[in-house]
Amino acid sequence: MTTPTGHPLSTTSSAPDVEHARVLREATRVWRRAGVRSADRHGLLAELDAEVRAARENGAPVVSVLGDDATPTLRAWALERDLAGRATRAGVLVPVALAGVLLGAVTLLASLLEDVLSTLSKGTTYYNTSGGLVLTIYASSAVLSVLVPVLGCWAVLHAGGDPRAGATARRLAWALPAGEVAATALGVTTAALTGFSYAALPVVPVVVLATMAAAVVFARKMAVKRHPAPDGTCDVVQTSSASVLPTQPIAAPPSPPPFTPPFTPPSGNSW
Repeated sequence: MTTPTGHPLSTTSSAPDVEHARVLREATRVWRRAGVRSADRHGLLAELDAEVRAARENGAPVVSVLGDDATPTLRAWALERDLAGRATRAGVLVPVALAGVLLGAVTLLASLLEDVLSTLSKGTTYYNTSGGLVLTIYASSAVLSVLVPVLGCWAVLHAGGDPRAGATARRLAWALPAGEVAATALGVTTAALTGFSYAALPVVPVVVLATMAAAVVFARKMAVKRHPAPDGTCDVVQTSSASVLPTQPIAAPPSPPPFTPPFTPPSGNSW
């Protein structure tokens, strides 16, 4: 439609369309951070889209579907369906875990780097710390290289409303040390196969990082697989209660015998 002057007639339908699209984008962001898998997000988005369209057809505003603060409503929606916390989220957990490992071992790496630089500059093997301090650095770095990434992954998942953040942290607590041992063994093996030559320098870090990433993904998959559902039930298909009921009708208990008074007075004038 146009105005008498020939200009297009402005309508108000564009504002609800923009709000509709904004709600769907917000839902996608919230559900992704909550660990909802891609296929499950598509299903939830289809339901939300239908709810918003129905509200608009009834003349209600888009905000009436989710309220003023949509984030808690969207998280509760996914939790009630037991769909939150099921995605692997490797794209988030792996960088956070690897950065945490490096940050936790920064003291050890700095000490080793100083030793290497001093050895190269002086031409002889040089150690800048005493034996007791070396053991302290190694021990603290071993603890921090596990504690920092575990706390970092838990914080990221918890901030996004992932109900399996705690389960993921608990499994990372043992998967990361196992991954570090495996990464060290594979790195040394790779270097040994190349004769500890400079050709192994670009290969060993790749092997180590890939092993650590696999340990993080494995821990997350175990947390998603074994952790109970948010409502406290286990993630198993439960048998319906109707299947355990008896197939034959239960016989009714026998009716009691008629009541007989203990004494019946004589009739007539027999007294």
